[in-house]
Amino acid sequence: MKTEKNYTNEKKVMKCYKRYAPLYDLLFGRIFQQGRKAIIKEMKNIDTMDVLEVGVGTGLMLPMYPKEMMVTGVDISKEMLEKAKEKIGDDRKENVSLMQVNGEDLPFEDKKFSCVTLPYTYSVTPNPDKLIREVRRVCKKDGLIIIANHFSGVKSLWAIFEKIVSPFATKIGFQSQFSYQEYVEEVDWNVVKSYSCNLFDLTRIVVVRND
Repeated sequence: MKTEKNYTNEKKVMKCYKRYAPLYDLLFGRIFQQGRKAIIKEMKNIDTMDVLEVGVGTGLMLPMYPKEMMVTGVDISKEMLEKAKEKIGDDRKENVSLMQVNGEDLPFEDKKFSCVTLPYTYSVTPNPDKLIREVRRVCKKDGLIIIANHFSGVKSLWAIFEKIVSPFATKIGFQSQFSYQEYVEEVDWNVVKSYSCNLFDLTRIVVVRND
């Protein structure tokens, strides 16, 4: 059963994104676009025709997926999903499915998707460990999990910004202090690639083989 603490955090996240949905593309579109492009580039290295995007938000990545690919996008925010629907062209409507879903409790069967992407989602969920357990559960054996996120404890200018933004982090929906060691290195999984991107190397791409 969901604890009261998790329920409260979930409500806080939903309230936050309801407030930021109209401004999200302006605030976080271009500045983090390189990370989204890196995710798509990594997908080209695998033979897959389906993908689950956890934290699809306003749908900034939707136009970037190959047109023939079956895309399932989930997000906790109804307001963000309404923005995402506007980015689905008429020629993509049959291949794109959007659902209001908490990424920590995915309504999919085990080993359903060949690839799961998390564009700037890992550090904005109340329970990152639970999110990753669910992502690994629904990803096929030997499928790829591709993460774009900021991390503490790696060489980048984020270390400078971290202390500055920390007091305001919960107000804008993310954890500013998000340890690379704890959330990547200490997880029992197969990291096949990890590298920095975006302006000032603020984002890190982590590619995991789900074996």
